[in-house]
Amino acid sequence: MRYFLLIFSLLLFTAINVFAQIESSTAPVKWERYRARNQKVSLIFPKLPTVVDASNPCAELEKRSYYTYADNTVYELVIVAKSESKPPDWCVEKQRFGKETFSSRLNELRNEKAGNLESTLTKFGLEVLKFEHAATSRWVVSDLTRDRWIELAIHGRENRKANEDRFLDSMDPTGSDGIDIGDGAKTTLGDPPAAATTTPEQKVTIAEVSSDQKAEVLTDSLRIVSNPRARYTEAARRANVAGSVLLKVTLLKDGSVGNVTPVRGLTHGLTEQAISASRRIVFLPKRVNGSPVSVVKTFEYSFSIY
Repeated sequence: MRYFLLIFSLLLFTAINVFAQIESSTAPVKWERYRARNQKVSLIFPKLPTVVDASNPCAELEKRSYYTYADNTVYELVIVAKSESKPPDWCVEKQRFGKETFSSRLNELRNEKAGNLESTLTKFGLEVLKFEHAATSRWVVSDLTRDRWIELAIHGRENRKANEDRFLDSMDPTGSDGIDIGDGAKTTLGDPPAAATTTPEQKVTIAEVSSDQKAEVLTDSLRIVSNPRARYTEAARRANVAGSVLLKVTLLKDGSVGNVTPVRGLTHGLTEQAISASRRIVFLPKRVNGSPVSVVKTFEYSFSIY
């Protein structure tokens, strides 16, 4: 009886955890105005975004990216601003914020893809450079008088342009209203299950395909939009711990991150940091004949002593 109760408790605990994971890893599309932390920038997102802080202590700039997944599309906001703190003395190379930094970013985008189409327009009273590619539209807003620039991007497939104007035109570069994003969602929020809408005419069975017909399989590859770096912990620095963490990550068909299983770990909180980073991976799910499918991939997170 004791053994039975133990097994039952474990199964119940697992079921509760799975249910909680499903509940917390998806959210319905609800376009609302959000404001970026410490910046007078606001715009509408379809969900609470995840936040990726890519600031470099040896650079005189702060970089934060905000990502939201909704309906097979990823919406991205990037704010690069001058930092109030100076790079520490131990930095070998120190990067200053200014026009040269902004020009370097533009050159990076121009060299990134040969198929990029570039155009210039004016919005919000500011100059905006648009970089158009088959799978991405990116707008770079020059706001150097406020010691920053802003990037807006939409990543997607055939429905990518559906909310393009809605997303771009909603940005207020001087706004402080809206929901405070703060640290953002702890995991990429996928779409909740949609109600089945297949009609009898749309149903195709194997019996309806003759033997001389070969079914064509059309596949859209998984596309990783953002894979955040894991943070190095102070405890690991003091203990001189370096190396890499290997994780097996399930990228679900709804756009959220499922199970994360350590394959190779590290001590002093580094495995936990890698897991936390993996839960904020942003991607467009793989599709087979138009239907999204879940995939399992292995990700490696490297840690070096600084």
